[in-house]
Amino acid sequence: TRECDVVEEVLRIYGYNEISLSNKLSIPLNQENLNLSYKVENTISSLLIPLGFNEIMNNSLTDNKLNISDRKEINVLNSISSDISQLRTTLIDSSLKTLRFNLNRKNSNNKFFEFGKIYEQLENKTLESIRLSITFSDDLLNKTWDNNSKNDNFYVLKNLVLNIFQKLSISISQKEIEHEGFLNTLGLFYKKERIAIIGEINNDFKSVYSLKKRVFYSSLNIDMILDLLKIEFNKYKGLSKFPSVKRELNFLLDDQVKYNTIKKLILDKSNIKNLSSMTLSDVYEDKKLPEGKKSYTLAFVLTNDSKTLSEKEINNSMHKIQSKIESEFNATLRS
Repeated sequence: TRECDVVEEVLRIYGYNEISLSNKLSIPLNQENLNLSYKVENTISSLLIPLGFNEIMNNSLTDNKLNISDRKEINVLNSISSDISQLRTTLIDSSLKTLRFNLNRKNSNNKFFEFGKIYEQLENKTLESIRLSITFSDDLLNKTWDNNSKNDNFYVLKNLVLNIFQKLSISISQKEIEHEGFLNTLGLFYKKERIAIIGEINNDFKSVYSLKKRVFYSSLNIDMILDLLKIEFNKYKGLSKFPSVKRELNFLLDDQVKYNTIKKLILDKSNIKNLSSMTLSDVYEDKKLPEGKKSYTLAFVLTNDSKTLSEKEINNSMHKIQSKIESEFNATLRS
């Protein structure tokens, strides 16, 4: 017998009408946070569904054929089958099973996402966390006569994931990483903590599920996203009353130089006066260029909140940018 059952019996005998009601009304002030997880999932879903993605839900019980990151499995006592004998340590296993199921039935729209929990045993404690998996095979954008997709699905998936973080107002950095089971893996980081990965599944992992087509996969740490949304506040400022100025510079660079490296140098480390933003306008690679070289066209926006920039101020800022890039990356300005 539980304590609450005994209390209920006493109250029933004593009479509910004999209990006086309190004159106080309590309202929790943090009620909004209880729905944060739902709002985040709904926001992400609203971005994925219009692109043809279908949400899937899989059983948390599996056999963990693909236990990446060496997470320690949690076994189920007295399991009725070896196929559901453990709690899953990753969503990639269930995602690939769903993909195989649909490919075997000739389904051409194989774009899925799943919000689900993963589990691991760590120092005699059972840990569970929420992840988002995004999986698709072949082309993310359906081929038509006017849309002949090339092998750029990795970058389309990358752009999709970046849009999710932009929608949630979370600033992240990118870095190429090595990850078990993946090709061309990109890690997304908040400060120094990894918050997501993007990559193409390698042949060894695909062979476990008899998959022959190219498979692209991304995993997002939803728990970390929720924590950031609870502590981070968006800061906004009014638009400048004075016009902004856009300038472009075209550089000849070594093939190994990455745009993000240039952006980090110019925006984060150089403290260029009046520089507000920087984007990559164009990448040019051709046999006509010197061997091992490529061309970047970089666009810069300069603005000042208190005055209209003079031509001299603009030229001074652009000269500093040019000098920084030429000295740091052995670059040459192209006319």
